[in-house]
Amino acid sequence: MSYRTNKTTKKRIDSLLSKNASYQAANTCITNSKTKREEINRYCRVNFINPIKDIDEEFYSRIK
Repeated sequence: MSYRTNKTTKKRIDSLLSKNASYQAANTCITNSKTKREEINRYCRVNFINPIKDIDEEFYSRIK
């Protein structure tokens, strides 16, 4: 299923991307330590970015 041609796929991916952006906006600040930044990135990758691979591997390969 393609992000560009399947409305359901697009909606699912857009939802994950939106959640990713919201989480990062709520948890990222310039005073975060390197460890905290890595923790935030890891959380986003596991919970929002990696699940995209199961939905549309082609789209995932462009954003990973």
